[in-house]
Amino acid sequence: MPLPCNGEKGFKFVLSIPDGSEYSPQNLTYKEKDTFSLSGFFTRLDNFLEKGLDEEFQTEKAIFENEKKELAAVQQSLRDRKSTRLNSSHKTISY
Repeated sequence: MPLPCNGEKGFKFVLSIPDGSEYSPQNLTYKEKDTFSLSGFFTRLDNFLEKGLDEEFQTEKAIFENEKKELAAVQQSLRDRKSTRLNSSHKTISY
C-alpha cells in the first residue's frame, strides 16, 4: 500500500542517523506517477552518493555557520545591553 509522500501517494527511502533522526533525500522519493525500476533506483542512489550527500553536507554546514554567527550577534547584544545597564546604574552623585 502506498504511503503518503509529501502529501501524495508514493514512497520514499529514509536514512536513519545514529542520533535517532532521519533523513530522506529528495531524489530517493517516488511519487505515484513515477515509474520505479531497479536500475533507475541505483542511478538515483549513485547520484545522491556522488554529489547529493556532499551538497547536503555543504547546505547543513552553511546553516550551522549562519546560526553560529546569529548566536554570536545575540550574545554580543546581550553583553552590550548588560554593560549599558550597569554603566547607567553607577552614576556619581556630587554634593
